[in-house]
Amino acid sequence: MFKTSIKIVVPLIVAAGTTALALGAYQGDSARAGNADGFLQGKAVPRDVGKAANLPPGAMAGAMSGPAPGAGGAMGGEADEEESAERARQRRLATITNRVRLAKKDPSPLSKAVWKMLEQPIAMPFINDTSLDDILKYIREATSGPKSQASKAPGLQIYVDPVGLGEAEKSLQSTVSINLEGIRLKTTLQLILAQLDLDYYVRDGVLIITGIESISDQLEEALRELEAEEEEASQIRGQSKGSGLIN
Repeated sequence: MFKTSIKIVVPLIVAAGTTALALGAYQGDSARAGNADGFLQGKAVPRDVGKAANLPPGAMAGAMSGPAPGAGGAMGGEADEEESAERARQRRLATITNRVRLAKKDPSPLSKAVWKMLEQPIAMPFINDTSLDDILKYIREATSGPKSQASKAPGLQIYVDPVGLGEAEKSLQSTVSINLEGIRLKTTLQLILAQLDLDYYVRDGVLIITGIESISDQLEEALRELEAEEEEASQIRGQSKGSGLIN
């Protein structure tokens, strides 16, 4: 009887141990599966995974849950820069268009004389940095009449808008450099002023220099004034014609 009992108890112990091991393995697998599921859902990283990768708890989950902080801001900054560049391009195109329209509409003979001067090629020998004030004096002198004449022409009448200059955070002492020959003055002047965020237009025989932020509004205002003057002149002509028919 004693030997039979031993034989019966031993298999039971072995079977119980095997069952416990199998249950433990199942529970371990379930835990690992649960951890993996939590990892995919953006939950905390299992301690053993983080330890193996030398990462702090939650680091891998944070990486899986979305881009690193600041990535969205960088992309937004690039979009803002592109939008700003596009606005500047559109503003530049509008300035060119309105400047041409103003030149065609301005009936002043003095304005036509200014544009004629701007078509002349004038050398710009300024290799070293030179103040805007000195370059404008040089342009005024270069566009004046020959020195041999008793009463030479005064050259270009230039007005620098102090408000536009201030908006560009520049002054008459701000420097530029340019070294060109045989190029029309309207082109070299554009290249000079672009270095200082400035631009120009012609109105009533005066070359007006202002900031690139201000010139659009000033051109539109000048065009509206000319259109109003044209309309007023047209009405006067119509009234005069009607008065002549009555007489």
